Amino acid sequence: MYIFFVRRYNDIDHLAPIIYKIAKETNNSIEVYSLDLTLDIQNDFRLKYLKNDFEISSSYLFLSNPNNLKNYFIIYLFKIIVWFYHRVGIKNKLTKFIVRSFDANVLGKDWVVNFLSSKKIKKLIFDWQKPKSFIIKLILEAKKRKIPIIACPHGINLAINNLITKKSIKIGRDQDYGLDWKYFDSVATQFPLHKERISNNGFDKNKVKVLGSTRFCDEWLKVLKKLNKIQKTQKKSSDKINVVYMDHISTYRFIPNIVIDTINKLSDYSFINLIVKPTTGLSVKSKAKFVGCLNYENSPKINFAHDISSQQLINWADVIICTISSIGIEALLQNKTLIHPQFFHKNTLLYSEMNACCNVSSLDELEILLKKISSDKTFRTYSKKDVSNFLDYVVYGGKKNKDVLNNYMEYILV
Repeated sequence: MYIFFVRRYNDIDHLAPIIYKIAKETNNSIEVYSLDLTLDIQNDFRLKYLKNDFEISSSYLFLSNPNNLKNYFIIYLFKIIVWFYHRVGIKNKLTKFIVRSFDANVLGKDWVVNFLSSKKIKKLIFDWQKPKSFIIKLILEAKKRKIPIIACPHGINLAINNLITKKSIKIGRDQDYGLDWKYFDSVATQFPLHKERISNNGFDKNKVKVLGSTRFCDEWLKVLKKLNKIQKTQKKSSDKINVVYMDHISTYRFIPNIVIDTINKLSDYSFINLIVKPTTGLSVKSKAKFVGCLNYENSPKINFAHDISSQQLINWADVIICTISSIGIEALLQNKTLIHPQFFHKNTLLYSEMNACCNVSSLDELEILLKKISSDKTFRTYSKKDVSNFLDYVVYGGKKNKDVLNNYMEYILV
């Protein structure tokens, strides 16, 4: 049995394609567990697909396998609490704290032993993470049993400078991968430059595999296209250019006041129809306070599309304005114009370095560019060859037409 652990919406984005491939091509048993009780796994369209088409169950790790009467009642109680949290929508700081306080520490060490003993586990697969104390107990017990533990991507790091977060600037160094990932026997990443970042910051380069991007490879995009057919889309605007801004959390060296001021000014332009997609770390069903730079308070006139997938919004749009998020790759794959507003943040991105976007350095440059596109929707400052080179490198690990999902499957099954 192969067990996959997820924590957030984006983890599912990048791990679901691997699960799909293994389920499609082999008869191996697979189970998926969420480490976060606030993640709504029952309504996630990708997990529903895995369940309906391949009978792969998704559960909350700490609400499974009660090993004694005490834990049975504790787990039953929290199942009720979690049900109310997700289905009734009682979501506030208190309920979130209560839900997130429940973990292996509550259930005890015997629960960890029982969980691993109850299954014939061949490998544990996590997303990139520094495991928290409650999951370290599980990891250490797995290591005693010589169960391999690996980590696969939960996103794509497109920054090429070393210090990419406000925290890294403050402490003067990048993430210590050797320390944070010390429990993993090996890790996978998408392209050589990110392997260099990982190995230059403490993790053994011989344990890093370059395998490409599961989320954006051709095989999985075909699946997503089928799954997203039922989701609603915006109407096309004939007399304006349709623009989507992909918001992001400010911790990645963003300058929030510039983002807020610029996007609000764009909303007043008569020649564009603007929609903002809240940071994709949020569930698409969430109406909670957004965690990006923009929200209803500082941008009351903005049309936020929290309940429409990024893929559908890109399909609707003529132009995507994107920063550090890898969702810009989807824009390139759909042949939409990609604009990177460099003045929104202080990182340097592969989009710009490989000339796979229209790079702008000020509001004036952005306005001039949008007016040119309004007059000619085919106008771009980059070529198809630039885009092809970028996609070959980032999505296929530098090797054109690499079978990404097959490579991940082989990596996990060996």
